[in-house]
Amino acid sequence: MLTLAGMKDLMKQDPDMPDEAVDAEYIIDNIAVVGSIDTVTQKLQELYDDTGGFGTLLMNAHDWDDKDKMRRSMELMATEVIPQLP
Repeated sequence: MLTLAGMKDLMKQDPDMPDEAVDAEYIIDNIAVVGSIDTVTQKLQELYDDTGGFGTLLMNAHDWDDKDKMRRSMELMATEVIPQLP
């Protein structure tokens, strides 16, 4: 799907990477901010440091997913992750 949408090239850290290398594991490790409270906090702190800070952080949610899990994820972001960031 990413190839059809022309998105794989945008996700590559190296333009010479083969398309097959841009798989779910690569995206989780290098693009998406997913994981435990500690992992998400660490990834966001690194993003903050690498970019010189940010004033707004947007969180993507999918309303077709389990609504209770979506709400819990947002709750954890608001109560556990964001308070640890500058």
